[in-house]
Formats: sequence, structure tokens, C-alpha cells
Amino acid sequence: MALHLYIAAPHSVRVIDVSPPSWMVEMVLVHKGLPYQRHALAFDRGEHRRPEVLALNPRGTIPILVDGEHPVSETFAILDYLERTRPTPPLLPGADEPGRLARALTRLHETSELKSAGMALFAYLMRTPAPELDAATLAARRDAFVDQLRRTDEALGDEPFLAGSAPTLADLAAHAYVATAVYLGLELGPWPRVAAHHLRVAELPAVARTRSEAWRDDPPRPLANQ
Repeated sequence: MALHLYIAAPHSVRVIDVSPPSWMVEMVLVHKGLPYQRHALAFDRGEHRRPEVLALNPRGTIPILVDGEHPVSETFAILDYLERTRPTPPLLPGADEPGRLARALTRLHETSELKSAGMALFAYLMRTPAPELDAATLAARRDAFVDQLRRTDEALGDEPFLAGSAPTLADLAAHAYVATAVYLGLELGPWPRVAAHHLRVAELPAVARTRSEAWRDDPPRPLANQ
């Protein structure tokens, strides 16, 4: 059955020029070599609220994956669905590696905290014209995100990826938010393991191929020198 993916068109997402949840799902689809039809919806024009999209997900959130007659919404639900229905190549360790599987699932769900802090920061930048940014508000939201980076740095330890020697869903989920913050000017120097992980994951073919086509060489950098 054909897979259809409904995402936010990157150019329609103000300031950050990407939808991290949509990117996350595309990374997984490409990693698994799955053909899919991409429906890029203009977020700024409210196309994700059209009746035919709401019929797939009444909450009006994207991404949405449609597998035949079966719509799946909520990003982690989509990742779980793809791993269960298209397990090869895997992005989670198998049951024969319970230790790595436990770590991979724990790290994956820990990225929900990174996502919450990241989206609070990104949403403030998206909704507030640059001249109206409040330094204290921006600093507080940045600090909440940075606290999650610190935790991720500790979780990496001496391993190249969050659950050991091979990338998992957790690495792709974390990368979507870390890379977006870097695009906005955040320096990763204080978190050397996260910095190395960011570069390592960025070089994965599925990640490089799905990098936002809207990302520019000279974006606004509101997180620089914060």
C-alpha cells in the first residue's frame, strides 16, 4: 500500500524554516527506504486545518502518516507504527538486546522533554517579531532548552549514539531539535558530546537527504551570543 505523509511545508514555518516533528518522520521513512507521497501543507495559510486533513486527524496537528486506509497521527505514534510494520532496517534494538532496547526507548521518550523545551523556544521566536523579543523571556526559554541539552550530553557518555554504537529513533528525534537550534545560532561548545553527536547524525544519509530545503546559508540567528 502507498504511504502518504502530510507535513508542514518548511518554507511556511516562520523563522525556523522547518517542522521538527515532520522532519523526524521523513528521516525514518528515508532510512528505511520506504517510498511515500509527500503532501507539504502551507502552515502559515492554515492548510493543515482543511476539512480533508481534519478528516485524517481531527486535532489538526501534523505530521500525519496514512498507510492505505489507516491514518496515524502524533509523531511518536508514527515512529512506533513504522518500526512495527516496517522493521527493516531497524531503528530500535531487538528483544535479544534488552539492555540496548531499554536505553533506546528511554532515550526516545526523554526527547519529549527536549521537544517541549525546543518548541516553547521556537514558538516564541516564530510568533514574536524580532524587534519585540523580550531578552528575559528569550533567555528563560533558551535556558530551559539548554538544560535538556545538558541532560542529553550526560546521557551520551562515551557512546557515539544515545543507545550505543548504532543510531536509533532516539538519535533522529533529538537531532531534529538540536539541528534547528544550531540553525538559529545556538553554539554547542559547552556540550561537546552533543556537538559531536550533532555532526555524526547530520552525516547519516537519511538525515542529510531530508534536511530542510528552506534552510538558508544566512538565516536570522536569534540564539547566537545568548
